[in-house]
Parts: sequence; C-alpha cells; structure tokens
Amino acid sequence: MKSNFYKAIIVSSLITFSFQAAAQLDITPGDKQKFVQTHQKAVKKDALAQYQLAQMYFSGLGVLQNFNSARLWANEAAKNGNADGYALLADINLLSDSYFSQELADARKYATKAVEMGSTRGKISLAESLINPIAGKTDYQQSIELLNEVNALNNPDYFIAPILLGVIYLDGKGVAKDEKQAQQWFDKANEMTYPGYAEWMAAFRFSEDNTGTVTIDQVKAKKLREIACEKGKNTGNEMFCFSEW
Repeated sequence: MKSNFYKAIIVSSLITFSFQAAAQLDITPGDKQKFVQTHQKAVKKDALAQYQLAQMYFSGLGVLQNFNSARLWANEAAKNGNADGYALLADINLLSDSYFSQELADARKYATKAVEMGSTRGKISLAESLINPIAGKTDYQQSIELLNEVNALNNPDYFIAPILLGVIYLDGKGVAKDEKQAQQWFDKANEMTYPGYAEWMAAFRFSEDNTGTVTIDQVKAKKLREIACEKGKNTGNEMFCFSEW
C-alpha cells in the first residue's frame, strides 16, 4: 500500500498539472478524517503536523487544494524547525510563472535552508532551483549530484528525482543531451509510480512549463505524450491518453 505522503505527491502532481477537478473528487472519508486530525495537532503548534497539513493543502489530500493555505502552514512548520516545511515553501514558489522572479529566487533560499537542516525533499527542490536561471546562477552539475543522492535511496516517495533527471538530460541545456539516459531515468520513475507517468509529467514540462526551468519544445512534448499513452494502455490505464492538456 502506498504511504499517505506517496499518495499526496502523486495527487499533487496530477492536480497541479492537469485533471484538477477529477482529482479533487478523490477526497475519501479516511483522507478527510486524517485532515481533521492533522489540523487539530497543527493548531497546537506541532511542527510535523503543520508540515503534513501544508502538504495536504498543497496536494488536495483530504481537503480542496489551496496553495495559500499550504504556504501558510508550511511557513509555520518551518518557523517551528521542520526542515521539510522549507522544502515545501520552495516547491510552492517553484510553481511560479517566470514573471515572478522574486518567488523563484526565494525558492532557492528556502531549498538551501531545507538541505542545510537535513531534508531529502529539500535536495530535490534545490536541484530544480539550480537549473532555473531566474532563481539565480545555474549549476547543473550540483543539481545532478543532488538528484543522484536522492535516487541512491531508491525511495518511491522521491520519484520526482528521476523524472527531473530525465528532463535535464532530454532538455540538453547545461548538460549534453542524452535521450537514452533520459529514458532510463523515466523508466526508474515509472517503476516507482505508474507506467507512463514519468513521460506524462515530462511532457507537461516541455509543453507548458512557464517557470524558466526547461526549454519549451512541443515536438518533445508530443512524443512524450504518445509514449505515456502507449505505456499506460499496455497496463490497462488510459488516463495519460487524454487529448486535452
């Protein structure tokens, strides 16, 4: 059975990048009860509960997705010493359009703080900020090193790490383009999630990402969508075959 955190970040990515209405309907009684219990602990200044509550708002797990509430509780968690709270603050800011340069710059600061405090999630956040030129000077080598550290854990909670590595090598900006290596990382992420999931997420990056992290390339996006659809269908899952993005 997938952990709540694992489910939360899967749902978060689905909601953030597509199928928001459908995902919001996935609020089960159990998730709702977990949200209520977590909220009760959070208001009593339990830092871990504050982070978990922020993640619930961020992902729409047990409650309607609300980035403002996610930011508020992540900030409370961070102030009370929760390292992942800083990582979540970074992740929220990393979703900002490239127009909001200060939010992207702040994302790197939050992610750096998270890593300094020992957050594994923060390593992924920092890795992403390091390939975003709006967040500050890029450092692809450090980004890849951080992601490799996370991948070495083989923890499905951090499936975003191999997806991001795949995107980096497929984009070929800051590193030599390597489609074979990119696909190997996508395959690893798919093993942690669902067949085709990694390509589907990567397709969004190349088609609609306005954060400045990757170069928009509709040809790559189309190919990735086709791969995602085919892999999904082969396992009886057609959710990645929707034509509207």
